[in-house]
Amino acid sequence: QFVGLSAASTRSLDFRTQDQAYAANGFRQLVLCCCEIGIGTNFGGRSPLPKPRKFSAGVLLKQFEPLSSFDDSIRIAIPKACLFIYEVVNNRGGRHDPSDIDVNEMDMTAVLPNVSWVLAEMIRFTKDNSKPEEALLLINSLTKKIYPVFEKIDGRSYVNLRGLSGVELGLLLLYQNYPGRLSRTDLIDLIMRHGEKKHAAEVAVSRLKDLVDDDNGHFKLRGNGRSKAELVIEKMSSKK
Repeated sequence: QFVGLSAASTRSLDFRTQDQAYAANGFRQLVLCCCEIGIGTNFGGRSPLPKPRKFSAGVLLKQFEPLSSFDDSIRIAIPKACLFIYEVVNNRGGRHDPSDIDVNEMDMTAVLPNVSWVLAEMIRFTKDNSKPEEALLLINSLTKKIYPVFEKIDGRSYVNLRGLSGVELGLLLLYQNYPGRLSRTDLIDLIMRHGEKKHAAEVAVSRLKDLVDDDNGHFKLRGNGRSKAELVIEKMSSKK
């Protein structure tokens, strides 16, 4: 049951932006990773996890290797993958060197597949032999290729979801650019690049007034706007 819920939670990360929500994703991934450690500890008959100040992922995970009665995946492969995830999420933080490369996005492209693999391997290891098809569905959902909801091309933002209204497009474009601002003119242009006519784009932007802070025609999403954007992304991503 835990593995199934964790798998669903990991797949739900797909709808997040690859940069703005990186910290939130990282903490959730770290929680999942530590839960795996907790399960492994129970399998190995070890004591409960130490208190946070005394917690050392490397020391704890190293304890699995001598447990020769357990599968190599539990002893070696999963702990090493968990340690990699832990180190990237826990230690990279604000220490990135400034450059033209978005290292948060780069880190996430490494972390998410590793988290998915860990959970898929746990499903394989703990599957109910009477329901192999359920395990296979979960594994397939975790290992299928992830396409980003958002992307930027030459500085222009795009939303890779179908069936969005003009208002929803404007909302998500502002969400992608948060905490930055978009001018009214640029926002209308970006909505038009998604196929909307100019008048429809202008009307859509005017309907966002209660969801944005307007600084002389430069918009930034307010809290209620970000919350609504996340609901739209979650709803539309589930239809992909």
